[in-house]
Amino acid sequence: MCIHTSPDIWKNPLQFDPDRFLPENERNRPRCSFIPFSHGLRNCIGRGDYQTYGRAATRSTTLMDNWRPVRNNREDDDGFDFSGVRVASRIFYVSNERKINSLSAFKHAMFSMKITLPIFFKQVQSTEYKSVEDVDFCIVAIPKEGCKVKLQKLEKKSLISLARYHWNRRRLYYHAWKIGGPFAWPIIGSAYLFIRGHKDSYNIVTKMINSQPPIFKLWMGTKLVILTTQPTHAEVIVKTCFNRLGTKHMEEIFKTGLITAPVDIWRRRRKIINKSFNTKILNSYVDIFDKRARHLMKQFEEKCHGNYIDLLETLLRCSLDTVCETLLDVDSNSITGQARYITNTNRLAKISAIRGSSIWLHAKFIWSYSSLHQEVTNLRREMMDFIRQIIEMKKLNIFDKEKVFINNLINSTEDGELDESGVMDEIQSIFAASETTAITNALVLCMMGLHSNIQKNIQEELASIFGHSDRTVTLEDVNRMYYLERVIKETMRLFPPVPFIRRSVDEDIELDSHVLPKGSEVYIPLLSLHRRPDFWKDPLVFNPDRFLAENEAKRPNFSYLPFSRGSKNCIGFKYAMLSMKTMLAIFFKHYEVQSTKYKSIEDVDFWLAMLLAQFLIILALILLVKYHWDRRWLYYHGSKFKGPFPWPILGNAPLFFGKDKDAYKTLTNLVNSQSPTFRVWLGRELVVVTTEPAYVETILSNSLDRFKSHNLEEIFHTGLLIAPGEYLHL
Repeated sequence: MCIHTSPDIWKNPLQFDPDRFLPENERNRPRCSFIPFSHGLRNCIGRGDYQTYGRAATRSTTLMDNWRPVRNNREDDDGFDFSGVRVASRIFYVSNERKINSLSAFKHAMFSMKITLPIFFKQVQSTEYKSVEDVDFCIVAIPKEGCKVKLQKLEKKSLISLARYHWNRRRLYYHAWKIGGPFAWPIIGSAYLFIRGHKDSYNIVTKMINSQPPIFKLWMGTKLVILTTQPTHAEVIVKTCFNRLGTKHMEEIFKTGLITAPVDIWRRRRKIINKSFNTKILNSYVDIFDKRARHLMKQFEEKCHGNYIDLLETLLRCSLDTVCETLLDVDSNSITGQARYITNTNRLAKISAIRGSSIWLHAKFIWSYSSLHQEVTNLRREMMDFIRQIIEMKKLNIFDKEKVFINNLINSTEDGELDESGVMDEIQSIFAASETTAITNALVLCMMGLHSNIQKNIQEELASIFGHSDRTVTLEDVNRMYYLERVIKETMRLFPPVPFIRRSVDEDIELDSHVLPKGSEVYIPLLSLHRRPDFWKDPLVFNPDRFLAENEAKRPNFSYLPFSRGSKNCIGFKYAMLSMKTMLAIFFKHYEVQSTKYKSIEDVDFWLAMLLAQFLIILALILLVKYHWDRRWLYYHGSKFKGPFPWPILGNAPLFFGKDKDAYKTLTNLVNSQSPTFRVWLGRELVVVTTEPAYVETILSNSLDRFKSHNLEEIFHTGLLIAPGEYLHL
């Protein structure tokens, strides 16, 4: 409408002049200054037939100086259907005083009147309309549901978009309303609870879980997070929800390894890797576990001498070398860079914490230009070089162990099931998983420093198995370490390797009287599940006998999940137990832990909970800014356009509130007062308006997707009028 009446293109634009469309005049105008049938691939497919109809309809007709429409006042004329909308009939009358170019007149009718209505011809001399402006508004305003849809779309777009967003989430809100939880403010939800320091946040989380029902909700911004410590719920979740929730910085490190892989990739790779973790293969690793544990004892002998040593770093090195010699089937003494790999791993953990606590670094644009991002890139490159060294070394050897982890991966690359980057991602994931084994070993030693009586029981069990012999540990020996296994399990009960099992809900899931709605996120806080007093009497008391068979039978099946359960459980849980039992057995045969800087479980509890509390704070902040950060380029480029002042939330929508006539005048005045290209914010939607023919040509030639109109979709479904761009090529 506005481009057809732009005075920069059309002299006296409201004057009816069919000669504008003489060839010599058309050549003087820019391309795409007249587009009644649109332009480009999405133009009107029937434009040729429409113009032919126009020629036939006007060929023998003689016209006055202008088209002269009048209102049809006949009582028997009920109007007609136009695009499914009832429209009052309009009859255009002409006289026969002089002849003009019929095609030009037809073009000008479309040019001036902006909308296609049926035309009935009759010879008459009078009209109630005095100017083109009268017809202009009449045609926009009178077909009440035809054009009104378009104007009201502008007028109410912000409200519609907001309402549509919430309407699409109505089931989520409905089911969330039935689940209890702490008070949630608009926009930020319950995130305000986690803006204090680490210790306060951890105490708040603990009190919240203890004070809330077994299943409750938290609104983290616009995200619905449902937490449950009910074992029956946990069983349903781990068996039906397969999409893990990862963080972007984890994906940046582990790429498509099992830890962060999407479900489709995870299924394929899990099938490949499962062959490397069967019981027969794992049992064959006991000799290597023994060798690496004895090497660890020698390191303790060399470093201790009454001095403090970094126990965790030493255990991490032991776990890394053990993985190299078992799953990767290479001699740890023949490779270099283990110490550097561990240093890089620790540095990555610190950078992850820095990024987590610095909300601006969650923005990908800012993060990509930060020095830390470059450091992460360099660290990962060094770590990948270390892994590549192992792969290249392994490729030179004959595969004498067909089902060893790395051999399976390399064979899969030859079969086309994996590429080299996939192999490296899986090895990186295995190394990361081995760190949890080292941490659990460190925690067992820490607990024994607090519970000397339990440590004594371990030593008595080992004495009954080995006597005074220092022989090699065998599989039969490991299988007889019942008490040591219970000690490890009790340690993982109090300090699970991961604080949460996190899943996204892709379909509604019924849990007793509640429904987990599609689009929500569900968390199983293992730290709380493992300490529920109704399942674990005196939960903060370290008691390995909780895992005696008769006591386990009294608890619900899914009340203990240190390695998760279901098809997405920890693939290496048997490997981890064999490794830990062997290493700890040899340690307690040679050493006794006599003291520790921690005085109670609560002290160790807080040290480990720092990560959990920080995670909750990070999650809340991420959800608050993620929506706007994802739209940053929209905001950035939108700010480059001039336009009327937008109000918060509503944008410029208030300009179009009111009656049709007022809204139409506002729209016209806005186009006339703004630059040829300007922007309007209709709620959260950015609308760029242009009357520049060059821009119009670019847009119509390159943009195939039309803006969605739900009312038109109900009528035309996937017809050419509203079909997505990809349908045009079919």
